[in-house]
Amino acid sequence: IENNNYNMAIDVKNGNGATLSIWNAAIAGSTASRFSGDRLLKAFNNGEFEPDLVLVSYGHNGGNQIERQYSMHSNLVGTISRYAPFSPIVLIGQNPVLNDNSMAEKVNAFKALAKQTGCGFIDVHAMFKSLPLPMSQYYLDNVHPNELGSSAWAELVYSAFSFAHTEPS
Repeated sequence: IENNNYNMAIDVKNGNGATLSIWNAAIAGSTASRFSGDRLLKAFNNGEFEPDLVLVSYGHNGGNQIERQYSMHSNLVGTISRYAPFSPIVLIGQNPVLNDNSMAEKVNAFKALAKQTGCGFIDVHAMFKSLPLPMSQYYLDNVHPNELGSSAWAELVYSAFSFAHTEPS
């Protein structure tokens, strides 16, 4: 992040000339309300830039009050839709925390918001609950995934965008 502006894209290219530009607007310790207002307007270049996809991945910060979390996420989804009305939005249901069950209720609220607003939803929370090893083996602490947990997180998100091409019959 440079001067709270997210206009520094990372370009990923393959040998076929295709380019994927990624902006990571994550701010450690932040809530869904942080990425709004001027920051969001700058990210969308005052409405001149329309992303191909927006992933919203918040929930660990901002407390356990479901109404507050829902309100922040709802406001963010609405604001993104205002500045980028043709960009699909996918909400991420965050991984559980190890010392309580607070994330489960938040994830249910985010899933409901996704359904109500027509956003996609990727349930990282449910995937973590189904991992084969004890959950603590996937974490650095009570909240943050370690390399193994991050790899599982990334594989799930990647699989949400995988498809099998079939020829028409």
